[in-house]
Amino acid sequence: MKIFSSTNIKLFEQTRSYFNIRNKNVSVSRFSDGEMMVKLEEEVSNETVVLIQSLSAPTSESIIQTLFIIELLRQACAKRIVLILTYLCYARQDRRICNLSLVTSSIICKLLNNIDSVYVVEPHCPYLLTYFNVPSFEIDVSPLICEHISRNYDLDNVVLIAIDHGAQKRTEKIANSLGVVQLNAIKIRSTDGLKTMLYVNKSLVGKIGIIIDDIIDTGNSAKQIANQLANDHKLNRVIMYCCHAVMSKGQPQIDLIFSNSIPGRTAKLDISYLLSRVIKYKLMNKTGHGLF
Repeated sequence: MKIFSSTNIKLFEQTRSYFNIRNKNVSVSRFSDGEMMVKLEEEVSNETVVLIQSLSAPTSESIIQTLFIIELLRQACAKRIVLILTYLCYARQDRRICNLSLVTSSIICKLLNNIDSVYVVEPHCPYLLTYFNVPSFEIDVSPLICEHISRNYDLDNVVLIAIDHGAQKRTEKIANSLGVVQLNAIKIRSTDGLKTMLYVNKSLVGKIGIIIDDIIDTGNSAKQIANQLANDHKLNRVIMYCCHAVMSKGQPQIDLIFSNSIPGRTAKLDISYLLSRVIKYKLMNKTGHGLF
């Protein structure tokens, strides 16, 4: 088996360190006008290849690189190509918002069809996986979040808050694993901005409120919600956990803990071991024999 990446090199190196694999990585070079050229530094004929990619900004370049590498691996007669997407771009555009809108995420998923299977780290919604034309699977980061919370906070003083309906299932899973209280909220957008309605039957004074989300972009809404919860319910601290820290306008001014699914971020949740377990157990079990 060989492991490659062109868009999340540090995570690729950390993941590969769990195996006795020392293959050379794929090479990406450029012409003077910026056009890319990809090439392999060694043969992959009859090999199972795992490609770890983050389709994060610069988004179009990440997509093109991934498509080029997949085609190169296929032409080089790789036996099996398994794509692990640590971040899937356009995931928030997963449904039509009006008759003349486009489900952009479905187009991206259909482009990635020259592979044997794909694993997506925390897709924005479960049905997004159905847009792929190949077997597709979710990589759940909630065990890492559970571990980080249990190691760093007094669970008797923690309250998990789902800030909208879409986050309730994810938050409930973590709350049940930790044995802590979960509260549900409703986000209301108005001309006055974003407000959160939280119905509680007991005092939250002095508690630590933890919000679980999958993607944080600018962080403006998250900051507004965190401040409101802290002020209205006298929480001692509001912390936000997310998998994908897009942070298109830089680090937001909130208490945020996130994973290294997107490169170039100083993350506290390292998903490399999680990826290594997926590679070792899921892929080995699927073939019915060892890949190493």
